[in-house]
Amino acid sequence: MSAGVYEGRVKWVGADSYSKDGGVRVKIDGCDEFFNVPGRFAAVFRKGAEVKVKLVQKGKKLFAENVKQLAAAQPEAERPSSNRASGSGGGVDWEKKDKAIQYQSSRKDAIELVSLLLANGALPLGSGKADSKAAIILGEVDRYTGKFFRDIATLGAVARDEEQRAEDPDVELDAGDSDDDFNDDLDFDDDVAF
Repeated sequence: MSAGVYEGRVKWVGADSYSKDGGVRVKIDGCDEFFNVPGRFAAVFRKGAEVKVKLVQKGKKLFAENVKQLAAAQPEAERPSSNRASGSGGGVDWEKKDKAIQYQSSRKDAIELVSLLLANGALPLGSGKADSKAAIILGEVDRYTGKFFRDIATLGAVARDEEQRAEDPDVELDAGDSDDDFNDDLDFDDDVAF
């Protein structure tokens, strides 16, 4: 690439660590190399902006000598801070997106649980054909996916925990050592330097 006039959309903008005036390093469509932009032009170079730039060669580097903004960068869609159910915010349906993420998480957790059940012999598959075993596994994954997905909305584990505590408040639900017992088990050798 050489000096000349280039026109294109800004693809990448980054800080120029050698600039003393807040300049940036830039790459645009239609230009194969990065070039330096002085601080006085830096505000024009936002990702997605359409620019026309005159580049000059100074040593091994290219520098923007003259800049014209042809079209400003479009602001990226931001997640709305309120009224999420309205679907506002750049056309993104955040409620639908949240549900999809919750479903994916539930599916992943269900696969993990079924894997644990299989590994520990807690999910009997019988001695049938591979297709029937696969159907059993997929059925269990679907069943647990639904269960975990519903638990997100109802906070099912929290409700079950509170229900069990209400039935017998003296019973400690967390089996194992208390925090005090745990801390007593931590034996540090004072002779070891950190």
